[in-house]
Amino acid sequence: MHIDIDSELSFTDHENKDAELGLGDEVFLPGMFVQHLGQARNVPILRGGTIAAMPEEEIRTEYGHHKAYLIELRSIDGLSGSPVFAATSMMRAGPGKLDQASHLKFKFIGALLGHDEIMNRKDQIGIKPDGGFIEEGVRTLLNTGIGIVAHAGLVLETVKHPEMEAGRKRHISDAAKERRFVADSAARPEPSTKADNPQHKEDFNRLLGAAMQ
Repeated sequence: MHIDIDSELSFTDHENKDAELGLGDEVFLPGMFVQHLGQARNVPILRGGTIAAMPEEEIRTEYGHHKAYLIELRSIDGLSGSPVFAATSMMRAGPGKLDQASHLKFKFIGALLGHDEIMNRKDQIGIKPDGGFIEEGVRTLLNTGIGIVAHAGLVLETVKHPEMEAGRKRHISDAAKERRFVADSAARPEPSTKADNPQHKEDFNRLLGAAMQ
Protein backbone atom coordinates (compact mmCIF):
# COMPACT_ATOMS: atom_id res chain seq x y z
CA MET A 1 0.00 0.00 0.00
CA HIS A 2 1.12 3.55 -0.60
CA ILE A 3 -0.12 7.10 -0.09
CA ASP A 4 -0.39 9.47 -3.03
CA ILE A 5 1.29 12.60 -1.71
CA ASP A 6 0.47 14.44 -4.93
CA SER A 7 -3.13 14.88 -3.80
CA GLU A 8 -5.26 16.82 -1.34
CA LEU A 9 -3.53 14.85 1.41
CA SER A 10 -0.46 17.10 1.12
CA PHE A 11 -0.50 20.44 2.89
CA THR A 12 1.35 23.03 0.79
CA ASP A 13 -0.44 26.15 2.07
CA HIS A 14 2.06 26.78 4.86
CA GLU A 15 2.61 30.44 3.87
CA ASN A 16 -1.09 31.25 4.37
CA LYS A 17 -1.59 32.54 7.91
CA ASP A 18 -5.30 31.65 7.72
CA ALA A 19 -4.67 28.06 6.60
CA GLU A 20 -6.25 25.12 8.39
CA LEU A 21 -2.93 24.07 9.96
CA GLY A 22 -0.73 26.19 12.16
CA LEU A 23 1.15 26.59 15.42
CA GLY A 24 0.26 24.14 18.15
CA ASP A 25 -1.41 21.58 15.89
CA GLU A 26 -0.49 18.00 16.60
CA VAL A 27 1.95 16.08 14.42
CA PHE A 28 2.89 12.43 14.28
CA LEU A 29 5.28 10.31 12.27
CA PRO A 30 6.17 6.64 11.82
CA GLY A 31 9.82 5.71 11.92
CA MET A 32 12.47 3.21 12.93
CA PHE A 33 13.65 2.70 16.49
CA VAL A 34 17.21 1.45 16.00
CA GLN A 35 17.28 -0.28 19.40
CA HIS A 36 14.34 -2.48 18.36
CA LEU A 37 14.27 -3.22 14.64
CA GLY A 38 12.37 -6.49 14.92
CA GLN A 39 13.50 -9.97 13.85
CA ALA A 40 10.71 -11.50 11.73
CA ARG A 41 9.55 -8.10 10.45
CA ASN A 42 10.41 -4.41 10.60
CA VAL A 43 8.72 -2.88 13.64
CA PRO A 44 7.94 0.84 13.19
CA ILE A 45 7.26 3.21 16.05
CA LEU A 46 4.90 6.19 16.08
CA ARG A 47 5.99 9.46 17.68
CA GLY A 48 3.97 12.59 18.25
CA GLY A 49 4.46 16.27 18.95
CA THR A 50 3.26 19.72 17.92
CA ILE A 51 4.12 22.38 15.35
CA ALA A 52 6.46 24.87 17.06
CA ALA A 53 7.22 27.15 14.08
CA MET A 54 5.97 27.48 10.52
CA PRO A 55 8.30 27.63 7.47
CA GLU A 56 8.87 31.38 7.35
CA GLU A 57 12.54 32.36 7.49
CA GLU A 58 15.19 29.90 6.35
CA ILE A 59 16.85 27.72 8.97
CA ARG A 60 20.63 27.33 8.78
CA THR A 61 21.72 23.68 9.04
CA GLU A 62 24.89 21.72 8.27
CA TYR A 63 23.25 20.80 4.93
CA GLY A 64 22.52 24.37 3.92
CA HIS A 65 19.61 26.77 4.41
CA HIS A 66 16.06 25.42 4.38
CA LYS A 67 12.56 26.74 4.78
CA ALA A 68 11.24 24.16 7.19
CA TYR A 69 8.84 23.50 10.04
CA LEU A 70 10.15 23.27 13.56
CA ILE A 71 8.25 20.66 15.51
CA GLU A 72 8.30 19.83 19.19
CA LEU A 73 9.47 16.23 18.89
CA ARG A 74 12.41 14.36 20.38
CA SER A 75 13.84 12.99 17.15
CA ILE A 76 16.50 10.26 17.24
CA ASP A 77 18.58 8.27 14.76
CA GLY A 78 16.28 6.22 12.55
CA LEU A 79 13.59 8.86 12.15
CA SER A 80 15.32 11.02 9.54
CA GLY A 81 13.37 10.93 6.29
CA SER A 82 10.15 9.86 7.97
CA PRO A 83 6.91 11.35 6.61
CA VAL A 84 5.34 13.82 9.02
CA PHE A 85 1.57 14.21 9.29
CA ALA A 86 -0.44 16.85 11.11
CA ALA A 87 -3.98 16.81 12.46
CA THR A 88 -6.13 19.92 12.24
CA SER A 89 -7.47 21.20 15.55
CA MET A 90 -11.11 20.66 16.45
CA MET A 91 -11.25 24.27 17.65
CA ARG A 92 -10.00 27.19 15.55
CA ALA A 93 -9.93 30.82 16.64
CA GLY A 94 -11.97 33.07 14.35
CA PRO A 95 -12.73 36.81 14.49
CA GLY A 96 -14.02 37.21 18.04
CA LYS A 97 -15.11 33.58 18.36
CA LEU A 98 -14.06 29.95 18.34
CA ASP A 99 -15.08 27.77 15.41
CA GLN A 100 -15.55 24.06 15.98
CA ALA A 101 -14.66 21.65 13.18
CA SER A 102 -16.96 18.75 12.35
CA HIS A 103 -14.10 16.26 12.06
CA LEU A 104 -10.32 15.98 12.14
CA LYS A 105 -8.29 16.24 8.96
CA PHE A 106 -4.90 14.60 8.54
CA LYS A 107 -2.36 16.15 6.20
CA PHE A 108 1.15 15.26 5.02
CA ILE A 109 3.26 18.31 5.89
CA GLY A 110 6.75 17.11 4.95
CA ALA A 111 9.72 14.86 5.70
CA LEU A 112 11.83 14.93 8.85
CA LEU A 113 15.37 16.15 8.18
CA GLY A 114 16.68 15.55 11.68
CA HIS A 115 16.87 17.26 15.03
CA ASP A 116 18.63 20.23 16.59
CA GLU A 117 21.44 19.88 19.09
CA ILE A 118 23.07 22.54 21.23
CA MET A 119 26.14 22.60 23.44
CA ASN A 120 24.70 22.99 26.92
CA ARG A 121 26.80 25.86 28.36
CA LYS A 122 24.68 28.07 30.58
CA ASP A 123 21.60 26.18 31.71
CA GLN A 124 23.43 23.23 33.22
CA ILE A 125 23.78 23.13 36.99
CA GLY A 126 26.22 20.60 38.39
CA ILE A 127 25.51 19.20 41.87
CA LYS A 128 28.34 18.18 44.19
CA PRO A 129 28.06 14.80 45.93
CA ASP A 130 28.34 16.60 49.29
CA GLY A 131 25.85 19.29 48.37
CA GLY A 132 26.30 22.73 46.90
CA PHE A 133 26.73 23.62 43.24
CA ILE A 134 29.46 23.49 40.66
CA GLU A 135 29.87 26.64 38.62
CA GLU A 136 31.13 24.89 35.51
CA GLY A 137 29.74 21.43 34.75
CA VAL A 138 30.66 19.03 31.99
CA ARG A 139 29.54 20.40 28.63
CA THR A 140 27.70 17.95 26.43
CA LEU A 141 25.55 18.07 23.33
CA LEU A 142 21.88 18.30 24.19
CA ASN A 143 18.97 17.27 21.98
CA THR A 144 16.74 20.35 22.16
CA GLY A 145 13.64 18.32 21.31
CA ILE A 146 13.09 20.35 18.14
CA GLY A 147 12.76 18.44 14.88
CA ILE A 148 13.32 20.05 11.46
CA VAL A 149 10.81 19.15 8.73
CA ALA A 150 11.23 19.93 5.02
CA HIS A 151 7.80 21.14 3.92
CA ALA A 152 5.61 19.09 1.58
CA GLY A 153 6.07 21.52 -1.32
CA LEU A 154 9.80 20.86 -1.34
CA VAL A 155 9.25 17.10 -1.15
CA LEU A 156 6.85 17.20 -4.13
CA GLU A 157 9.27 19.37 -6.11
CA THR A 158 12.02 16.81 -5.50
CA VAL A 159 9.87 13.80 -6.37
CA LYS A 160 8.72 15.45 -9.62
CA HIS A 161 12.21 16.57 -10.68
CA PRO A 162 12.96 15.40 -14.25
CA GLU A 163 16.05 13.47 -13.13
CA MET A 164 14.02 11.65 -10.48
CA GLU A 165 11.27 10.79 -12.97
CA ALA A 166 13.84 9.53 -15.50
CA GLY A 167 15.46 7.39 -12.82
CA ARG A 168 12.13 5.81 -11.89
CA LYS A 169 11.41 5.00 -15.55
CA ARG A 170 14.84 3.36 -15.92
CA HIS A 171 14.27 1.33 -12.78
CA ILE A 172 10.86 0.11 -13.97
CA SER A 173 12.29 -0.78 -17.38
CA ASP A 174 15.26 -2.66 -15.88
CA ALA A 175 13.00 -4.51 -13.44
CA ALA A 176 10.68 -5.58 -16.28
CA LYS A 177 13.63 -7.09 -18.20
CA GLU A 178 14.59 -9.25 -15.22
CA ARG A 179 11.16 -10.80 -14.73
CA ARG A 180 11.07 -14.49 -15.59
CA PHE A 181 7.56 -15.38 -14.52
CA VAL A 182 4.24 -14.64 -16.18
CA ALA A 183 0.73 -15.10 -14.86
CA ASP A 184 -1.20 -18.23 -15.91
CA SER A 185 -4.34 -17.45 -17.86
CA ALA A 186 -7.39 -19.63 -18.43
CA ALA A 187 -7.98 -17.73 -21.65
CA ARG A 188 -4.63 -18.74 -23.16
CA PRO A 189 -5.15 -19.96 -26.77
CA GLU A 190 -4.80 -23.65 -27.59
CA PRO A 191 -1.37 -24.64 -28.98
CA SER A 192 -1.14 -24.80 -32.74
CA THR A 193 -1.09 -28.20 -34.47
CA LYS A 194 1.30 -29.24 -37.20
CA ALA A 195 -1.50 -28.87 -39.75
CA ASP A 196 -1.84 -25.09 -39.24
CA ASN A 197 1.75 -24.41 -38.13
CA PRO A 198 4.53 -25.64 -40.43
CA GLN A 199 7.10 -24.71 -37.76
CA HIS A 200 5.35 -26.85 -35.13
CA LYS A 201 8.41 -28.98 -34.31
CA GLU A 202 10.82 -26.03 -34.16
CA ASP A 203 8.41 -24.03 -31.96
CA PHE A 204 7.94 -27.00 -29.64
CA ASN A 205 11.70 -27.51 -29.24
CA ARG A 206 12.27 -23.81 -28.65
CA LEU A 207 9.56 -23.64 -25.94
CA LEU A 208 10.86 -26.83 -24.34
CA GLY A 209 14.37 -25.46 -24.22
CA ALA A 210 13.17 -22.20 -22.66
CA ALA A 211 11.21 -24.10 -20.03
CA MET A 212 14.24 -26.13 -19.04
CA GLN A 213 16.49 -23.11 -18.51
